[in-house]
Amino acid sequence: MGTDIHLRAQVRWQGEWHDEVIPDELLGWRNYSVFAALAGVRNSDDVPPIHTPRGLPDDLRGSEQDPAEVADCCHDTSWLTLAELQAYDWEGPAWQGRRSCWTDDGPQEVPIHTFTRHWRQTFLPFLARLGPPEAVRIVFFFDC
Repeated sequence: MGTDIHLRAQVRWQGEWHDEVIPDELLGWRNYSVFAALAGVRNSDDVPPIHTPRGLPDDLRGSEQDPAEVADCCHDTSWLTLAELQAYDWEGPAWQGRRSCWTDDGPQEVPIHTFTRHWRQTFLPFLARLGPPEAVRIVFFFDC
C-alpha cells in the first residue's frame, strides 16, 4: 500500500477550464520524487515543492469530483499551471542529493533528479502540446 496521485489536465479556452483526456500510458505511475516536487508529498529527499498544496481551484469545472468520493483517504489537494511546472528547477541544487537504487549493474547511488526524468520527458511535453503554459493546468490530490 502506498500513496497514489489522482490527476487531471485542464485547458482554459474562451475563459473557462475544460478537462483534457490524458493518455493511459502517462497515468498509473507512483513516483514519490514527482509527488515531492508537486506538493511536498512523500518528500523524503527534502526537495522544495513547486507550491504548497492550495486546495481545488475556485474556477474548477468539468467532471468535478469530490476527492472524498474517489478515495477513502485524500489529502494535499492542489493545482499547478504548466508555467509553474516549466519554471521549476528540476535539476537544481536541492535535487543533487543522492539516493540508492537497484540497477542492472547492482546498487548504485544516483542523483535524485533522475527519478523525475521520465515524467519530465513524457508528461510535461504532453501538457505543452495542449496550449500556452498559463492556459494549461493540472488539478490533483493524493490518497493514502
